[in-house]
Formats: sequence, structure tokens, C-alpha cells
Amino acid sequence: MKGCLFSFVIGAIVCCNSFVFAKTSVQPGITFGLSSFNYYYGNDLNVSRRYDSRTGLVPGILLDIAALNVLSIEPGVLFSMRGIKNIIQVNYSDTAIYSENFSYLAIPVHAKLKYPSLIVKPYALAGLNVGFLLAAKEKREGGGDSYPYPYYPIPDESDIQDVHPVDLGLDFGAGVEFNLISFTPFIEFVYYFGLINMVITTNFSQKNIGWELKGGLKVKI
Repeated sequence: MKGCLFSFVIGAIVCCNSFVFAKTSVQPGITFGLSSFNYYYGNDLNVSRRYDSRTGLVPGILLDIAALNVLSIEPGVLFSMRGIKNIIQVNYSDTAIYSENFSYLAIPVHAKLKYPSLIVKPYALAGLNVGFLLAAKEKREGGGDSYPYPYYPIPDESDIQDVHPVDLGLDFGAGVEFNLISFTPFIEFVYYFGLINMVITTNFSQKNIGWELKGGLKVKI
């Protein structure tokens, strides 16, 4: 009886090791998806304006580095579209759309904790995301000469000058990947919370927040 129990324990340990510990693997990949971003104003109650989210695209590349079957580190490079949109009723017959459009070269570094199954692997992720500003523009459409916001006339499109050149934030999310023979397709949801006040000249906290829904494909090498 003791011999059977000992054999069972040894077998369980070997089985767990086969699931948890694996040969170090590196998988390059591509990703593409949709994003929705807005502003977070902290606890400043004097800010009365709230905006609609801006929907954008998130193409990019990544590198999944796994030393364990349940844990991997994944750096990436993404093109991230952020900003806001506001639809304003100018008069009874006309509306105007005011938008602030930001483009970032984002470099996220995620730690992924994966469920040790053979084919379908759900996972949770967390990490840092550093964004380098590529372009910042404000734009208005419609409204004519009576366009009232932001309380002074602006051209149809112009550069925004007072934006911080770097945006740093935290990523949290979850996803699932499919362990196939040569490829690893995946789909994931990521929530971003900015840590840096993005507008330099304001006296209140204005940070980027948003989410990304992405799919992709990693190649086993």
C-alpha cells in the first residue's frame, strides 16, 4: 500500500513538472484590434466637461518569451490611437464634432500567467505601457462660424502644443490562446490606466484611460 502511494506521489510530481516546467520558448507574433480611449480627471470636481470616447485601431508586433509553461514575459510595439470626441449642438439645425486625436508609439511589457493546459490556455496579464507621442491634433467638423467650443474659434484642424511627449500607464487584462502545432492564435482584452498628466499646462489631473480588444497570431520557432 505504501509502495502504491509513493508511486502515485512521484507520478503526480512528474506530471506537474511536465505541465509547469517547459523548455524556454520564444514566439514572435503580430496583433491587431480596436481601442476606445477617454480622459480621467481624478478627483477634481471643478472639471465639468466629459467627453465621448475615441475609437481607434491597435496594430503591432510582439515577442512572447516563456521560461515556464505557466508564465511568460511579452514585450511589444504598438501603434495606439487615443483621444476624445464631443458632439455639440450649435443651434437647432446644426451640430459640430470636436475631437482631440493623439497617436502614440506604445511599448507594453506584460507578464502573463497562464493556465497549464495543453491546447486552450486562459491567462491573466499585467504590466507597464510606455507611449511616445507621434502626433496631437484637435479637429472640428460642422458648426460653421457659430461654433462655440472651446470658447474661441479654432481652424478645422490644428496641432495641440501642450501635450506631454511621453505617456506611462498600467495594463491589466485577460485572454485565451490556442496551442496549435506551429502557431498560437490568441484573443485578449486589456484595460489601460494612465499615470502621467498628459496636458502640461493644466492645473488638474487629466490622464488617458481606455481599453483594447485584440487578436493575433504567434509563430513557434
